[in-house]
Amino acid sequence: MILSYLWGHGPTSATDLHAALSRRDELAYTTIHTELSRLLQKGLVTKSGRSLETKYDVALSRQQYLERRMSDTLNELVQAHGAAAIHGFVDLVAQDEAMMAELRTALKRRRR
Repeated sequence: MILSYLWGHGPTSATDLHAALSRRDELAYTTIHTELSRLLQKGLVTKSGRSLETKYDVALSRQQYLERRMSDTLNELVQAHGAAAIHGFVDLVAQDEAMMAELRTALKRRRR
């Protein structure tokens, strides 16, 4: 929710973020601040300015974020299930020629 808002609106103060997100859901200001702190620790947002001028912004594009999440998820699957996870992924991708082409392209890029 916070990342989506920042992707759509750019650098925003915690106060403005709280006001915008509270229109849809009842959220405490402290909840927004806690989540911003967690996102900062994970390197997903940046913080600039001082005191009342502090603004938060995304550290990654939406695409970079999705790629990181997918990489983390796939890594967890491979760590937990080994070759079965890899074979399951390949079986899924093999059903779609466009996905196979994308996989081939990605593999060629990684080999360079």
